[in-house]
Parts: sequence; structure tokens; C-alpha cells
Amino acid sequence: MGIAKGALSLLFELKVTEILEGKVCQLGRQTCFVSEAQVDDIAKRFGFPAPLSNFKQSRKPCEGMVDDNYLFRSLGLTRSNQLMPVISNRQPTY
Repeated sequence: MGIAKGALSLLFELKVTEILEGKVCQLGRQTCFVSEAQVDDIAKRFGFPAPLSNFKQSRKPCEGMVDDNYLFRSLGLTRSNQLMPVISNRQPTY
């Protein structure tokens, strides 16, 4: 499963009218198809400051892309839990 620019734009659009805070629960890890610069651009487009430029990513995502924890924290969510365990050195399946 993955999150691309279009889906991230929808989430930031939702953030304009709804308070996004607390935890998010995922079924496994998400592959994110957005770069840090794209996250910044989308956030600014919806009137939010550029998020977390110094946030350390928890795992190595696809080359040039952010990881799922970074993405959810940029939306104001504090923690990301997974229902399915993840093998630490395994990349998500596509």
C-alpha cells in the first residue's frame, strides 16, 4: 500500500477543516511516493508551515522519498502504529 501526492493533498485538505491529532493505526507500513520538498509544497498550498524538516526518519524509504512516520507526523499525528509486525530490514511490498 502506498501514499502518493494526490492522497497527501487530500489529507492536507481534510486538515483544513478537521483537527488531525493523536495516533494513526496502519495495516502494515505505507510506502510514500512523495519527497520532503513535495510534502513542504503541499503543506504550504493549504496554509500550513513546512513540517518537520529536521525529523529523523525511522527507516530507509524509497530513494528520495519520506517514510510513513514522517508523513503522518507532518499532518500532526504523533504516533503511527502497525497492526502487522514488520521485519526491520524488509522494504514494503508493492
